[in-house]
Amino acid sequence: MDTKNTNFDFVRAANNSYITVWDNRAALLKLALLPLMVKFGCLAAILLLGFEGQILRHGLVMLPAYFAEGFLIAYTIRTVHAGVGISADLKEAKYYFNDVIAAMIVFVLIQMAIVFLAGITLAEMPENIDQVEQYEPSLRIFVMAMLSFGLIIWAFRFTWLHVPVAMGINLSSFLKRIRLFSSSLPILGCWFLCFLPVAFVMVLVSRSAMFLLPQDGNVNMLSNLILFFIQGGFEMLVNLISAIAMSYGFKSLMEDQ
Repeated sequence: MDTKNTNFDFVRAANNSYITVWDNRAALLKLALLPLMVKFGCLAAILLLGFEGQILRHGLVMLPAYFAEGFLIAYTIRTVHAGVGISADLKEAKYYFNDVIAAMIVFVLIQMAIVFLAGITLAEMPENIDQVEQYEPSLRIFVMAMLSFGLIIWAFRFTWLHVPVAMGINLSSFLKRIRLFSSSLPILGCWFLCFLPVAFVMVLVSRSAMFLLPQDGNVNMLSNLILFFIQGGFEMLVNLISAIAMSYGFKSLMEDQ
């Protein structure tokens, strides 16, 4: 019987990620400039086209941003663990270019899968309160909700497959290490430690912006656009910090064999 540990110290992993991002903030800002511009352009297109509530169309418009963000995350992870440093000459990327491109593609596929599943789920939900009231509480609904919650936790580990790909880890070996349900728990805990502080700052910045920005007349679109940009920028920051944290956790996980 295989008794190998499938968990990792997610607190240390998150801490190492914050330290890495802070120590390399200048280099990361330069690398993130183009992905941010692409993402802002996609967000502006979504707002101007009125696709905010249309998940599937939203995902299609965001496709260029997913590629740009995927490359940023994959390149950052690879340089951190290759020992060359984030600010290294891009010419050195040729030695691990295939891993970076493969991780970028995996990241895009994961994002599109999430968009598709979210779109299908929302399409099945009732559109108004009257329809919601038709669903009476029952044991069947409770059981289905619990099963769905468990499925989400179980599948959460697979949303980070681009991380081991970027690190050059054999995907088959990695999947064997995370095959148990319990392996999702440290991954989920690591994500929460990366998400909550940044989300708190994002809420503060967004609320402050709402007080400063005009909210009526023809300028309402501009206000919404700026808020969109703020949220999009913080979302990219969360994804980057989380991916770096996962890379530290996965590294310790694969070394503990």
